[in-house]
Amino acid sequence: MTTFVQQAACKGHRPSAVVPRRHQSRGALVAQLLRDREVPRFLVAPTGYGKTMLAYEYAEVVFGFSHVFWVNGQSPCFLRDVDEGSFAEALLAVDEHCALVVFEDLPLLLDERAERFSAVIDRLIEHGCEVIVTTTPSRDGLASLQRDRLVLDGADLALSDEEAARNDKGEPTGRRAPFTADEQTPCVQWGTDGVDVVLEGCRHEELPSDLAFVLWLLLALQRGTGQQVASFVGEERAVEAWAFLGARYPFLGIDEGRGAFAALDVPIENLAKAYEGALDDLARAAQGLSRGVLVEQVADQLIAQGDARRAVSLVARCDGRERVAPWLVSRGWSALWGRAAAEFCDAFELVARMRIEDRPTANALMAWASAQVKDARRSLDYAKKVLAVDEVDDRARMTAILACRLQGNATVARRMAAALRAWGEERSPVESERAVAADGESGEPLETGAPAEESVVPAETGLLSARRAQSAALDVLARTSLAADRFDEALAQWCRAWERVSPPLLATGEEAEPWLLAASWVLEALAIREEAAGPALSLEDNARLDILLDFVSASLEERVAWGMPLGFGSLAAAEALERLDAFLEARRTAALVPEVVAALRRAQIEVARAREDYRAMRQRRQPRKPLGTVGPLRNRAAQTVHESWRENASKSLEAPLLSIRLFGALEVRLGDRLLPPSLFGRRKLRLLLALLALNRGRDLTRETLTTMLWPSSQPSSAAKNFYRLWSDLASVLSVEGRCPYLVRDRYGCRLDPALFATDVMEFEEITRSLLFGDAPAALGWETLYEKVTGPFAGELLPVEQENETLCAVRDRLNIEMVDSLIAASRRLRVQGEPQGALWFAREALARDETREDSYAALMEAQMAAGQRTAALDTFFTCRTYLSEALGLDPSTQLLVLYQALLEEDPSLIQRAPLNV
Repeated sequence: MTTFVQQAACKGHRPSAVVPRRHQSRGALVAQLLRDREVPRFLVAPTGYGKTMLAYEYAEVVFGFSHVFWVNGQSPCFLRDVDEGSFAEALLAVDEHCALVVFEDLPLLLDERAERFSAVIDRLIEHGCEVIVTTTPSRDGLASLQRDRLVLDGADLALSDEEAARNDKGEPTGRRAPFTADEQTPCVQWGTDGVDVVLEGCRHEELPSDLAFVLWLLLALQRGTGQQVASFVGEERAVEAWAFLGARYPFLGIDEGRGAFAALDVPIENLAKAYEGALDDLARAAQGLSRGVLVEQVADQLIAQGDARRAVSLVARCDGRERVAPWLVSRGWSALWGRAAAEFCDAFELVARMRIEDRPTANALMAWASAQVKDARRSLDYAKKVLAVDEVDDRARMTAILACRLQGNATVARRMAAALRAWGEERSPVESERAVAADGESGEPLETGAPAEESVVPAETGLLSARRAQSAALDVLARTSLAADRFDEALAQWCRAWERVSPPLLATGEEAEPWLLAASWVLEALAIREEAAGPALSLEDNARLDILLDFVSASLEERVAWGMPLGFGSLAAAEALERLDAFLEARRTAALVPEVVAALRRAQIEVARAREDYRAMRQRRQPRKPLGTVGPLRNRAAQTVHESWRENASKSLEAPLLSIRLFGALEVRLGDRLLPPSLFGRRKLRLLLALLALNRGRDLTRETLTTMLWPSSQPSSAAKNFYRLWSDLASVLSVEGRCPYLVRDRYGCRLDPALFATDVMEFEEITRSLLFGDAPAALGWETLYEKVTGPFAGELLPVEQENETLCAVRDRLNIEMVDSLIAASRRLRVQGEPQGALWFAREALARDETREDSYAALMEAQMAAGQRTAALDTFFTCRTYLSEALGLDPSTQLLVLYQALLEEDPSLIQRAPLNV
């Protein structure tokens, strides 16, 4: 008898290292196991479906682990004892009253070994012992030997509708059926790393190579049809793989009736990590392809089904590094119209220093991508590189110019307009006619300014080839952007270009995106004119506008109906239509249907997350900048002089810059070195440094500092404490035995302004930009909002609540921030940015719920965004607060806004007094 069998006996104790940390009870499945206890029960499901957890619960509930054996099937001792043929007798010799044997994680058993193990099961059943076996579908080789067994497969172990509607704590989530594969996979629903658990199991499944490939393909594509599988492995093998995987792997979401699948949402980085080193073998299983060809073919299919973001990530993480750049250049236009800008920038970082044959096109793509993620500086840098090259194709040049259009800066827009006009003047009608002739077509040439465009998909599309269609699309982008601030002219340019491609050759594909983007510019100009002209414009008959609105609405609805996500142009058009909701209602014309609104909300969330991921990626790959060197300054010349002075002083003293962060927890850096918080454990030491930093390098007398730090102490005692504290701070901030930062002379005490920076400086620049800046929208309100809710979300040293001076400064800064948020909200509303106005107003009210002007700003923003119910709730909340807390009635401003809500007259907002 081996010790392995003896150690498998539970003897009334729970088996160690078996059950995950959090146990989820599955009483319905335990009841199924109890229905027939005289046959072996097999739990055959993929990794992560709770097979071990279910067997554990059954052994605990039914037997309390008494007379229970828990056998680890992955142990070599198990295989050894099965081969010897005495496993059952050895087990019964240890406990003749054995009631249950659980064989956990059974490996693949073949031929004679499978027959021996089947005999072990039969012997235990004959003795009256129950048997439970857990294994994965690829290792279940006992179906022909155990014909009377009870099997619970992956479909049985998947979460029921009731289970899927609850979170990992058993609380209702409010979700309703039908549920996705993610919501019905136990380890994903009840664990934090469920996706990795599933992938680890898939990676080690003992499947034939072609089945393993199809499994990976479905996870990579995430959604699609059986025909996509057939294009890689052939029709006959695809049908077999489809049936086998569909029956055994529920997380693939295979629907045999529809011939489609919607698999578990697996991030590409997780998929690439799990299959690292295995893609070459999988690629050979797909008609002998190489890894690079396989990855690029899958990426092309992802782009075709509207998932450009996933396609770019797949190529960046799974393709050979030398193949990434050519693919980005050839498929980059499609990727960027598909809102894959953040992923494109991430992928380009991997190959930026490598040799790229078509560098101007790559730079143009990066200019367009950086513009989409609101990285204006990088966009302009790449655009300048393109425009500095003489020999560059029209598409790259036009793309570089149009990328600048997305920055929102008036100066950049004027330069772009001049570049567009100059570019149009360079192309004569003869050259345009030659471009059409070179395309093999006859007909009227495009007007001057229509750039020649190479086709991404070289198939014919209606009356025009893809080359001619894309050339016309760039033409409408150029002409519409030049007239973007003049509605009538922009609409005329758009419709004139549209007439050239009639009958419509555009629907939901990539070719529609440029037209939708140009249409969004026209609609933005209309929104500005509508806000200025009032209801009169809504009654105008405009046949051209009807054509544009019909095209936009039809394109958006058809795209959503086909299950395609909104691309870059369609997203911009949907947002512009949403802004014109009241205008469209007055005209009784088409507006956004609920399905398009839902798709718009999903796209907006995805864009926000993608930009956040992009910023995080940039921060990881760039050295950290010292505090105080980032942030908009009104006087750039003064900033340059100040930075030069600081740099020269630092070099002369050979001292690193002292960076002090005061918002939130105190953080002090000497250059790139973060000083340990333990050095500032003493409260008075922290206060002295904070008071010196807040004074911005100006002198403070010793008497003033001692009064701030020890207001109740005798002057002589306070002076002694001060000198000791000053010495301790100098020791903490010393560099090579001396402290160049602290300055104390007969005039007072201070920090050397040339050698230190604090985040308070950046805070004040942000508040000034919000309060007095010309246009928060032009400065990039998203960036300002990110800083307000990120580094400056908290208060100034919130743990220091006893020092009166610091508390007074904290209160002043809080008031300044709320003032600036309210002012920025109102200016954004006037500039046609209701979403930004809404966010800033909410932040202002969250910071101070006692200010009536915060409620007023939020009501104005909610009304501008069409949130009438929310605006009413805000009014009643404010009225209740004023009445109960202060015994006051609402001000005239709030009453005017309330009256505007009741009369549904937004123009009354303009009559409300602005108490900024």
